[in-house]
Amino acid sequence: MSNKTSTSRQRMLAALERHSPDHAPCAFMMFRGLKSQCANYREFIAAQLALGLDTVVELPPRPPILVNDYYNLHGLPVSYDPRVRIKEWVETHGGDGDLLIKEYTTPVGSLRAEVRKTSEWPWGDHVPVDYALVA
Repeated sequence: MSNKTSTSRQRMLAALERHSPDHAPCAFMMFRGLKSQCANYREFIAAQLALGLDTVVELPPRPPILVNDYYNLHGLPVSYDPRVRIKEWVETHGGDGDLLIKEYTTPVGSLRAEVRKTSEWPWGDHVPVDYALVA
């Protein structure tokens, strides 16, 4: 798929099918790193546009406040199969700091994310869903 009128959905599907999209599709984890390199929110949006990305714009920009597990997915429709079970716990590892663990148990297997808690970690003892998805 290489026409200039691709939708974000078509672009993502093309990339997943190993076809060539018209430009790089949305990549959620990339935005956090890009945003940290920008001086302000306007620069962040301009940087996304300059890279030809499907732009993520948070209106209004939100601080990391935990409302539920998918609050910070910014309006994307997210739900879990009722058979999915989610557990979170903390393992203490002495001088190495705590290890935050989140595990999703599904009918077809498990997904587990482990994050070392540092002083900069903004989520307390919680591992947000976007961290678990890439672990």
